[in-house]
Amino acid sequence: MEIKNLIQTCEACPSQWEAQTIDNRGVYVRYRWGYLSINISTNPGDHGLGGQEVYGEQIGDGLDGFLSWSDVAPIIENLQ
Repeated sequence: MEIKNLIQTCEACPSQWEAQTIDNRGVYVRYRWGYLSINISTNPGDHGLGGQEVYGEQIGDGLDGFLSWSDVAPIIENLQ
């Protein structure tokens, strides 16, 4: 998946980002309590927060809330 207009909206606890796909669907990425979720809106122009979760995985312990984009980018690139 290709994204554009990436903005990190919170650095830690939770680490989160907002972006758009190249077809203008909203993307919302959040890492909190060790759980990484990636949501994408169904319709172009909509915000990713209310979109469908296309990836969700417990990748850290329950107290973890910091993740760098370099850890997220490979996951995003592999999503269809």
